[in-house]
Amino acid sequence: MPAFRTAIRQKYDYIETDPAFTRDGQCVLLHDPTLNRTCRLPSGQPLPLPVAIADISYAEALQYDAGIGFARKYAGTHIPLLQELLAQTKDSGTVVKLDNKIERFSDAQTETLFRIVAESGAPVAFTCTSPEYMQKVRARFPHAEIHYDGAVTAETLPMLMQERPTTIWLGLPSPAISWVTVPTAD
Repeated sequence: MPAFRTAIRQKYDYIETDPAFTRDGQCVLLHDPTLNRTCRLPSGQPLPLPVAIADISYAEALQYDAGIGFARKYAGTHIPLLQELLAQTKDSGTVVKLDNKIERFSDAQTETLFRIVAESGAPVAFTCTSPEYMQKVRARFPHAEIHYDGAVTAETLPMLMQERPTTIWLGLPSPAISWVTVPTAD
């Protein structure tokens, strides 16, 4: 949350984040499937064993420190809930861009995510890699901003052109984006 609050204060247009779910169904913000890279024990020591966010409850997640590993001044920072970020951005002019990891959620998790977004009233953009998921988002949020970073092919382009508003991300061939798995622009 300290980084999100700073971005909001600095009037960033977008904050990209990665929702995930705890074992008890709480929608948290955590990039990795485990806490180990970003969280520490309250003492500041690294976690001795892998801890998957999906395997623990939110109450258990609150026992870890998500700030002290970055700097002592962030000690006591907890893994935030999606609702916390949306409450901060609601009237800020900053849009929360949800990573395409949301496409892997179960139907129940997707419904929880959509409910949280709808109830928040905050501006949210959905990142999608599949036209089918875009249609799922559109069915629930007809005017949602969509960021598409899936394959742009002769088959997908006609459907993508009908979707409004949509930002289509096309990578240029470059060693700097060798991790990108979709075809790059030609």
